[in-house]
Order: sequence, then C-alpha cells, then structure tokens
Amino acid sequence: MSEARWKNITAALESQILAGELNPGDRLPSEDDIAVTYGVSRPTAHRALRELQAKGLVTRQRRWGTVVAERSIVKTKRIGFIVDIVDESYGFPQPGLLRGIQAGLSDEYSLVLCDSQNDPLREAELLWKMSEETDGIVLLPTSARENTPLLNRIIARGFPLVMLDRVPEGVSAPVALSDNYIITRQAIKAMIDQGHDRVAFLSFHKPHVSTVQERFKAYEDALIADGLPIAEDRIRFLSADLEHSPDRRFGLAVQDAVRSMLVYGDHPATAIFCVQDMFVPIVLDVCDKVGKSVPEDIAIATFNDGPPMILRKPWAIHRITPRVFEIGRTAGDVLRRAMSGEGNKPEIHQVHADLCPAEGEIIANGRLSASSQ
Repeated sequence: MSEARWKNITAALESQILAGELNPGDRLPSEDDIAVTYGVSRPTAHRALRELQAKGLVTRQRRWGTVVAERSIVKTKRIGFIVDIVDESYGFPQPGLLRGIQAGLSDEYSLVLCDSQNDPLREAELLWKMSEETDGIVLLPTSARENTPLLNRIIARGFPLVMLDRVPEGVSAPVALSDNYIITRQAIKAMIDQGHDRVAFLSFHKPHVSTVQERFKAYEDALIADGLPIAEDRIRFLSADLEHSPDRRFGLAVQDAVRSMLVYGDHPATAIFCVQDMFVPIVLDVCDKVGKSVPEDIAIATFNDGPPMILRKPWAIHRITPRVFEIGRTAGDVLRRAMSGEGNKPEIHQVHADLCPAEGEIIANGRLSASSQ
C-alpha cells in the first residue's frame, strides 16, 4: 500500500512540474507538508521526493528544501527524436526518415531515439528530459491534449523544437509533413474515375490527430466534388486502443468493419480507403474469403508508410508513399537553423507524396510521371 501511495504522490508532483505549474527554482512542499496533505508517513513523502530527484526533475538543497531543477544550457551536439511508437514489425521509424533528419542536421549532431509508447505521461517525461539533455527536439507527437501546456512552455522559452507529421491542437510550432489532404483526394479520385461510386473509409478514431482529420476531410470533399453521397454505413473509425493491441482484437475488429462495408447492406462499397497500411492485409483476407478480387471487384487505396510487401499485393493497390527522406531532411534543416539562431517560426513545411496507382503509374505532385505517359 505504501509503495502505491508514494508513486501516486510522485506522479502528482511530476504532473505539476511538466505542466508548468511549478517552474525551475520553485520550492516544493516539505516532506512534513506532503505527509499531512496526502495523509502518509514522512518516509513515504521522502521516497516520493527522492524519486523526483532520480528523474532529474528536482534538486535537494540543504537548508532550503526541494526545488524544481533548472534547465542545462550546455551544448551537447545531441538531438532528441521522440516518436509516438517504435514498431519493428512495420519498420518504424523508417531508415529513410532517420537518414533524412541526419542529413538536414549535418554530421555535427547525433540523434537520440526515444519511444513514448503512445503514452502521454511518458511523452511528457521524455520532452522534459530531452529539453534538459539535448540541443533540440524532433517530435512525432501523441497529440495528447494534456501535454499542450508543456509543449507551449518549451517553445515559449526558445528551445528548438520541430514537429513531424502533425501538430497538436493549441500548439504553434514548425512542422514537416506530407500533403495529406491533396494526395488523399487524388487517391479517392483515382478510384472514382475507375467507376467506383461507393467508396468506404477506414481509420482509427483519433479526433485529436490532425493527420487523420485532414485525410477524412479529403475523403468527404472528393465524394462531394463528384456528386457522391457520404454514407455513414461506409465509414468506420475503430478504437485507437486497438492499434497496438497485442491480442487478436485488432484483427477481429477490422474484419467485422470490412465485412459490414464491403459485403452487407443494399449498397455495399466497391472501394475502400485505408488511413494506415496496417489495415490492408486484413482487408485482402476478407476479400479472399468472400470471393471478391482486388483490384477487379474491390479497389483499395492506402497510405503506405511501411515496406510495400507488408501489403501482400502492393501492385494491386493504390499506394500513397510519403517521401520520408525529404520530410526528415526538411525537419532536420529547420531545426538546425533554429539552433543557429535563425528563428523558429511556426511554419508548415509540406512535402509532396507520390501516388502509385494499382496499374503501376506513378503520380507525382498530381501529374503522371514521364515513364508512364
């Protein structure tokens, strides 16, 4: 019981520090005060403060007490790269992205890869740690709203920080990303032009993630532009908790969603847009089981962030392939210029993605490549 209580106290005080409610140099309550406030013994209060000290969040000063630690100003030539998840099965983060960031930074800097495990508290801890121990941060954020105050505090004090792929709501920072809206509309249009007037949409439910919202808006606008209805029974947002589920729940949920859109009902979909490529192998399995051929009967379009072969039949699918090296290089270059004092304006740096249709042509920046004309 006492162990759980000191952990709860540590988490509460840590949250106040990371949210900026307690600033560097501010004194924390004494062990006696903590014991009274939380109804614990003094040794339990001592353990909680000692844990904060071990995390580098506070320092213990003789005759003064425990204070929030000051940020180091020593140049380290290291850059923190915080991602929302490290997924070896999908090869993320991609080697091309890492090479691009390094190219933008130059060999003068080294990258420190950090995995927030899609946990907002862990992300906050890493942001604090990297802002103390590195010269800048490249962040692929969880977009958790509770970390907005910490991010704004880091940015306000002039610490160089660049986002990848998305910007959390309420945060103003430079970002390097794909042209999600434009390229998604092109992919949807490609399927409509093939005669598919019943296009489904499959994603995780992430209302706070700008990338998902941009792709969904492009889906809606593409249908409206061609005078097609937006049918609620052809749109599925699965629980975000399923994305990294270690059990079979993810596969079963996707199977149920795909069957409901492609098989059942009076007007089942004949095409489907997947926000992430991890859906596609299961979509293909369902099509095989119900006797529908891809791409003859069912057209599939997806963002292809992982290796193409995870799609099983990449040649039969409209694949959107982000230019990850260019995105990384852009982020690294923006961060390097910010660290050199050239400013850190909250600009959006879009990098065009490529659309590789099922027929094999490559559409770059909205035009067919020369090799296919």
